[in-house]
Amino acid sequence: MDSMKILIIDRDPLTTQLLQSRLVQEGHEVVAEPVRKAALELINHIKFDLILIDPAPLPSVRQVTLPLRWEQRPHYFYIMQTSHAPDPDEIVQSGLNDIVAKPFDWQDLSAKLANAERLTRLMRHLHDTPEIHSDGVLFGKRAMYQLMLSALDRAYRYNEKTFLMTISISNANALKQSDPVGFEALRQSVEKFLSSLHRRSDFLGHLDATDYALLILRPAVSSEPLDAVDRFGIALREFQGGEFQDKFQLNDTASPRPHFLLQLWSLPSAAMVREYHLQE
Repeated sequence: MDSMKILIIDRDPLTTQLLQSRLVQEGHEVVAEPVRKAALELINHIKFDLILIDPAPLPSVRQVTLPLRWEQRPHYFYIMQTSHAPDPDEIVQSGLNDIVAKPFDWQDLSAKLANAERLTRLMRHLHDTPEIHSDGVLFGKRAMYQLMLSALDRAYRYNEKTFLMTISISNANALKQSDPVGFEALRQSVEKFLSSLHRRSDFLGHLDATDYALLILRPAVSSEPLDAVDRFGIALREFQGGEFQDKFQLNDTASPRPHFLLQLWSLPSAAMVREYHLQE
């Protein structure tokens, strides 16, 4: 897990000390501020990745979290409530990514910290690294960042279900070193192939040169995201075999084939729903 910059907003000094100690041990940079107004000032000046907040004595965290979300800050941060478990719909509509109930289950907290790191790392990468422009087939990186923000915003406002499927050529470096010219042709072929698989109401774009994402918006039935990742997995498995070999006329069975990694995340928590490793 990558290190995150974390802000704890909690009036209970014992809980704060315990949580801060645990997070620092795991390599995170942690700031604790019990006063909400002072904490909001910190957020204005420091780029936190994760905010852990207990709204007590307020009955709801909404009056703290919603202003943070609606201001459309360019720096995206993950917000997790650290108290009782509210109604599931209230979690998202309060502008939260997730909750972790007290007393803490450290295994549960660790899993949810991994989700937070997964989403914040992706958003930082899309926003901060060099642009990959739209090529007429896929959206560019900056466009995907804005689409992600919009999808997350609609989840908070309207409790819309959204999923993110990431698709990577996991052995891209080895393929590129083996045959740079052939690899570029492969990359373009993969992108056209992925474009042929997605439905028009979803958004397919670049995360990086050989990493892609599909935003699955407002699935009509609960099984639709799982069906989509299964469909992509089966199609890419076939692409690895027949289409890839026919297109590049590879007679050498030792020639490297593309390996794909598919992951399906549920937003806004970024919890991992399904993962495929498609190797030879």
